[in-house]
Amino acid sequence: QIMSNRLVIPKNYDPMLDQIETQRAIKKIKDYFKNGNYAYSIALLKRNILEKNDLLDTFINLIYVYLYSIVETDISKETKQIYLKDLNSTFKISIEDEEYINDPEFLFYTAYIASSLGEFYLDLTCNDIERMFEKSFRIDSLNLLYIWGYSPYLNVDYTKMRKEYAIKIVSNNKYLESIKGKAIVGNNLLATLCFEAGINSI
Repeated sequence: QIMSNRLVIPKNYDPMLDQIETQRAIKKIKDYFKNGNYAYSIALLKRNILEKNDLLDTFINLIYVYLYSIVETDISKETKQIYLKDLNSTFKISIEDEEYINDPEFLFYTAYIASSLGEFYLDLTCNDIERMFEKSFRIDSLNLLYIWGYSPYLNVDYTKMRKEYAIKIVSNNKYLESIKGKAIVGNNLLATLCFEAGINSI
């Protein structure tokens, strides 16, 4: 349910959209965002939560759209305050959920978003971000994305390492499909990976 600005995670949900409908929803969210209709993106993502659709992906995209709107767009002070309140409510609910805080995908993407747009908006520190990247890596140490995310904190030449792993990731269809399935966040991550891999786009 959605009560005021507070988002409540439905427990024990079953996905209600089939694959085709999910792809349509992802495209609609991407289109709204691309056209600068951030409020519509937020509304659609909130509806997904209400309808129990793809909750993990929805939460990370909702966090991203809120942060992007706050940091990168010229919204009014009043709207910014509303977004900040809703952002923190959304993040608090998700980060306190035992399932999510032990999910490497959620940890990786949330750490990536926060480190890209400002962890302090989520009341996180740089140490918190490091721990999130590290935990995702410890849970699934063979995942190329999690290695790439955690590489700056390893005692290595991480610039070279990140480029090597970025190339591996964008050359792997399994990873590409997974990233593209993450809607707005996926587009942003893919652009970052392509830049670090030294290629224009995919």
